[in-house]
Amino acid sequence: MPQVLIDIADQRFGRLRIVKRHECKGPSKWDAICDCGKECIVGGHSVREGRTKSCGCLHRESIGNRARKHGMTRSNTYMVWSSMKARCLNEKSQYYRLYGGKGIRVCERWMSFENFLEDMGIQPNGMQIDRIDGNKGYELSNCRWVTPVQQGNNTSRNRRLTHNGKTMTIAEWGRHLGFSRKLIWDRIDAGWPVHDALTRPAKKSVAV
Repeated sequence: MPQVLIDIADQRFGRLRIVKRHECKGPSKWDAICDCGKECIVGGHSVREGRTKSCGCLHRESIGNRARKHGMTRSNTYMVWSSMKARCLNEKSQYYRLYGGKGIRVCERWMSFENFLEDMGIQPNGMQIDRIDGNKGYELSNCRWVTPVQQGNNTSRNRRLTHNGKTMTIAEWGRHLGFSRKLIWDRIDAGWPVHDALTRPAKKSVAV
């Protein structure tokens, strides 16, 4: 049975005033004018069921109102949250390949800044957000505020070495022993045993 066209010309739905039917194939579309002055094309079912109430300006205003409500859109904490989402969701982000491209996701609760702020609090001065398990995503159970040094120790690029019952990253061993990280890396890459790499004194250059 053919569908019966419901004429909604000259009717109002939310901020939209329907002008006339839009000529197209498939489900009925209608030319409309939004109260903001923008012309748009909307679906008949969508406006009648209340799913479409404006040209999109209502949704944008709602987002803006929520952002202004917490008053932190220019804060460092908000920037951390925004950057976190961009890394995981925006394919155009320069870091997407290292996060979203590897399956790292932001939990549904943290898609809202208010929830992120409630769970993590305001970013402490000099600290960064860090995932405890680098293979898991951004969620309360896997995130913390850390110093840049602590975050560096937690990256997948850092190798951990065990010596005398103590396990630390190469960077941590370097600071602990007074060696450069590069020296330890070079020794390990050259096949040195961990004991020798961490205990043999570095050669000192002799002035001629």
